[in-house]
Amino acid sequence: MALRWTLSKLTMNCLVLTPHRYGIRAVATAVASQWEASGHDVEYRLGDGEPAQIAGVTVGVPGIARWWYTQLRDLARGGEDYDLVWMHQPLSPSVPDASFWKRTLVTVHTTETAEYRLARAGVYPRRRLPYLWATSRLERWFHRRLDSINHAGPTYTVVAPHLREELDTLGVGRAAHVTNGRPEPSIDEDLESAADSIRADVGAPADATLVFALGSQTPQKRPVVCAERLSDACAAIPDLHAVIAGDGPLHGEVRRAATHPRVHVRGHVDEREKWAWYSAADAFLSLSVYEGLPMATLEALASGTPVILSDISAHRHVLAAYDGCGELLSDTADLASAIRRQADRTVSPAIPSWETVAGQYLDVHAGRDESWT
Repeated sequence: MALRWTLSKLTMNCLVLTPHRYGIRAVATAVASQWEASGHDVEYRLGDGEPAQIAGVTVGVPGIARWWYTQLRDLARGGEDYDLVWMHQPLSPSVPDASFWKRTLVTVHTTETAEYRLARAGVYPRRRLPYLWATSRLERWFHRRLDSINHAGPTYTVVAPHLREELDTLGVGRAAHVTNGRPEPSIDEDLESAADSIRADVGAPADATLVFALGSQTPQKRPVVCAERLSDACAAIPDLHAVIAGDGPLHGEVRRAATHPRVHVRGHVDEREKWAWYSAADAFLSLSVYEGLPMATLEALASGTPVILSDISAHRHVLAAYDGCGELLSDTADLASAIRRQADRTVSPAIPSWETVAGQYLDVHAGRDESWT
């Protein structure tokens, strides 16, 4: 507490950088806004635009690497102006040997190396293998190059403990774990009333069991398997309704896989509808094959909704951190039984506030840079 009190009495000049959109950007701005509220000066450099595609396949890393190349080049010239530089997922074909790195926090949410492993395992189309091989090699080179510069390197943080193992393969031997804060709806509306209304939209009575699944409809999230298993569960549970929300390249396959009439495929949902579904649901489902720290799962928990999750490292961490808030599903064929166990429960996980998380990042920075202790 003394360290955080000391930091709150200093005014730091902070720079926050990420070219990413959606979840990573939301984390960066949620934390940095708390720094601003406590009196620090914060400058943002956030990417804009759509990810690049070749033959319908997203190939965002070249554009991201170019963005980082420009930012790092600028920091090499003027990085002395900042007391804290916070980078999310940096990746560049060039690493300047400059002193700003010793005042830099690098936060890792996921890795290209994990993406490459998913492709090798057959989760992603094999046509992506050459691209993901190249991006994973660039990632490994970048972090090992950072370790070899003459100046002190950055301090690493991860949003989930299992990411430390992924960083270890990249030559990063130490990373602090700082989780994400409690998600809150950015809408001013009575969610209970919205939940009643949105149930009616799909013909789900107020006393029917409702399961909600949300995520990009990409191979990593296994939305087709989700639709198939929810169709089986609806056949086994007479009053069960299920809603699958999200968009992506597998959307058509998801619609075809949702063979039961009480499985409702909604496509993209806006902020209001998303939080209304969380409030309306009796359980949240994710069958992802890989996650960094799953924000949709945290949003469901913040809404008091128990979760049913695939048995992967990220989900094991969530349920270990917030014990009693759901269960792991080792065999997707057991989904109906899991729904019966989890429905009609309300959970109250102690997810930290963004203010607490913002303080933890400053504590990590203070431990690395002794001039701020």
